[in-house]
Amino acid sequence: MIRVLQGNLNRCILAQHFLRQRILEGKVDICINSEEHSNFHYGLLFANETGTVALWIANTKNVTAINSGSGAGFVWIQTPTAYFMSVYLSPNEGISVFRQKLATIEDAIVKFNGGVIVAGDFNAKSAEWGAAFSDTKGNEVADAAARLDLIVLNTENTTTFRRSGYQESILDITLATPGIANTIESWTVSEEYSGSDHQYVTFSVGLVPGSAPQCTLYKRKWNASKLDLDALRTYGAYQLSRETPIQAPARRRKK
Repeated sequence: MIRVLQGNLNRCILAQHFLRQRILEGKVDICINSEEHSNFHYGLLFANETGTVALWIANTKNVTAINSGSGAGFVWIQTPTAYFMSVYLSPNEGISVFRQKLATIEDAIVKFNGGVIVAGDFNAKSAEWGAAFSDTKGNEVADAAARLDLIVLNTENTTTFRRSGYQESILDITLATPGIANTIESWTVSEEYSGSDHQYVTFSVGLVPGSAPQCTLYKRKWNASKLDLDALRTYGAYQLSRETPIQAPARRRKK
């Protein structure tokens, strides 16, 4: 199992300290973070250029990164179990910028070859993940999730954003492709104090049937010693004759 913690640190150093302590106590393998205070971590960290999102592999013995990438508002890694993507879409940006960033995120996910977990603070409200109502941004995210065949993992109506003087809401969501979603256990909004105005979200991911626990990549190669040149020439000539059929000469028109 891979133990995952999802959170928004609100650029707060106190929240960053609490996160480090939480990881040590909870034996977290990977953190899906947004709005970090700094990029000072042990383990292995992947972040986008602006530092608004990060994926922190705290336990490199249990999680191995094969590949990675990032863009405006997102960062992703590929592991032997699944692709993990961290997302943060600012509430201060208009709907046109929001749509542009969401489209870029969607384009990145389409290219993934395997199960996907997308998590973060989308600053979007939708009844799909337990909000009292759906706003325009929430509808945009829900439509993108439907196109990508992503399942909403938020199973409770527990709020994730709690700031004094503001209405509580569900802004932090977790999405996954069906195969990965079937392996996820104990998705929960933690009531533990985080030092931020967002609550932690925790869950565990099991191995997908057929996936390898270790990162082992095999490259296919030709064995030249077993190559039958005569058979290869015969097959090539046959394919060529199929692709370029002989055309009959054109008939002369009578004057």
